[in-house]
Amino acid sequence: QQLVKNLYFSNEKTLVRKIKELIIAIYIEKNFSKDKILETYFNEFVWGALQGTKVKGLLSATLFYFGKKPKFLSSYEAAILVALLKGPNYYHPIRRTSRLKKRTDFIFEKLKNENLYSRGRKSKKWSSKKWKSWVRELRKREKRRSFTSLEWSSSRNNSASLQDYEKFSFIKKAQDLRSKILKRFKEPKDISIKGVIGRPFEKGEEELFYYYSKRERSLKRAVESERHQVGSVLKPLIYRAFLENGRNLEEMVSLEKITLSLKSGLWVPREANKRFPKKVSLKEAMVKSFNRPVVRIASEIGFDNIEKKLRGFVPRLKGPLKEYPSQLLGSIDLSLREIYEIYKKFIKEDCLFRENKSFPSVIEHLSDPRVGTVRNGVGPFLKLMKYFGKTGTSNNGQDNWYVFFTGKELGVIWVGLEGKRKGKDLRLFGSTTSFRLFQGFYRERGRSFSELNCF
Repeated sequence: QQLVKNLYFSNEKTLVRKIKELIIAIYIEKNFSKDKILETYFNEFVWGALQGTKVKGLLSATLFYFGKKPKFLSSYEAAILVALLKGPNYYHPIRRTSRLKKRTDFIFEKLKNENLYSRGRKSKKWSSKKWKSWVRELRKREKRRSFTSLEWSSSRNNSASLQDYEKFSFIKKAQDLRSKILKRFKEPKDISIKGVIGRPFEKGEEELFYYYSKRERSLKRAVESERHQVGSVLKPLIYRAFLENGRNLEEMVSLEKITLSLKSGLWVPREANKRFPKKVSLKEAMVKSFNRPVVRIASEIGFDNIEKKLRGFVPRLKGPLKEYPSQLLGSIDLSLREIYEIYKKFIKEDCLFRENKSFPSVIEHLSDPRVGTVRNGVGPFLKLMKYFGKTGTSNNGQDNWYVFFTGKELGVIWVGLEGKRKGKDLRLFGSTTSFRLFQGFYRERGRSFSELNCF
C-alpha cells in the first residue's frame, strides 16, 4: 500500500484515497511476486537527503552513501540501508548516528542468525573508527556551499514570471528557511515548502513559477492537486461579502464567546491568541484576523447569503454553510493553484469595486504590513512598502500560508508538515514561516519592489 501511494497518489489525507490505495495494493499483490514488489518499492523509496538532494532508489542510495553498486555492498552496509528504511530522518546518519548504529547492529545480528548473508560477502561489523570516518565524509558533503543543485532547480522552471536570478533566490531562501525550521525540533520533521508566483494581469499568456522542496516528487501535482487546510487565507473574501451585505468597516463587533447549535452538536469558535479586547471595529477584526467576529457577522447576515457569495470563488465549499461554519475560519482543503486562481479573480473584482467606489477595497485595507498579522516580523525593507498580504495558520501550525499581491506579482506560499501528523502544536505560523520566505525573497531578489497598484 505504501508503494501504491508513492507511485500513484499524493499525501492527501482522505478516506477515498485510502480505499483507492487498498484496491490497487490488492491488485498488485495478486499479480506480482513479493520480490518484484519489494524491488519496485526499494527503487521508489527516498533513502534520505543531504544538502537538499533527495536520494531516491536503491542504486542512488548505494552510490551516494558508499560509492559502490548494490552487488558490491558488504553485509553491514546492506544492514545500514535496511535500518534507514524505517525512517531516513529518524535514523539520520549525521544527526542520529548512535540511533542508526544501534538499529543497524540489531538488523545485522538478525540477518546473521537467519543465515541470509550471501557467500563471499564481508560479514563484519563496522568499528567505531569506521563509523566516525563515514559520518565525517557525509558531514563534509553537507557543509560544502555548492550552488549546483540550486542552479539546476532554477533551470527546471521555464516560467517567465520570474527572472533566472529571482528563481535562484527564491529556491535558496526556501532551503535556508526549511533548514532553520528543522533546527527547532529535537526529532526530525517532514517539513516541506511549496510556492506559486505569477503575473496574472500582464498581457500575453500567463506562465507561473512553481516550487516544491521535495524534488523527487511531482512538482505539478504538489502545487495543483495536493490540498492543505487553508486557515485564515480566505477571510478577505468573507469580509468582501460582509460589505456587499451592508456592513461597515467602522462598526464595532464583539469578541465575546459565541455558540452555534449545529446538527453535529454545539460549536464554539476560538481565538488564536488568549488575550484580546471585548470589542473591535470590523476593520481591526479583519486586519488582525480575529475569528469570532467572522462567525458573529456571518450568522447575523445569514449563512446562506455568505455561502452564495463564497461559492462563486470556492466551488469546493461544503454546504450548507450553516452546518459547516468552521469553513469560514479555514477548515477547508485547497491546493496552492486553487488559491492562486481564487485570488486572481478576487483581486480583479476588488479593484473594480475600488475604481467604481461601490465599496471600500479589502485589498487596500490589508496593504499595510505594520498593522496586520505580520507586524511583529516585518523588517525595515518592507515596513514602509504597500502590498496586499494575508497569512493563514491551521492544524496546530502544520499548515502555514502567505498570499500576496504586489501590484504585479500574485503569489501563494505554503510551509507545512507532510507525512504523519500527530496533532501536536508545532508553534509554527504563517507570519513566521511563509511570510519570512516572501520577505527574504523580495529583499534579495535583485529587482525593485513594485508597490500595490491595481492593474
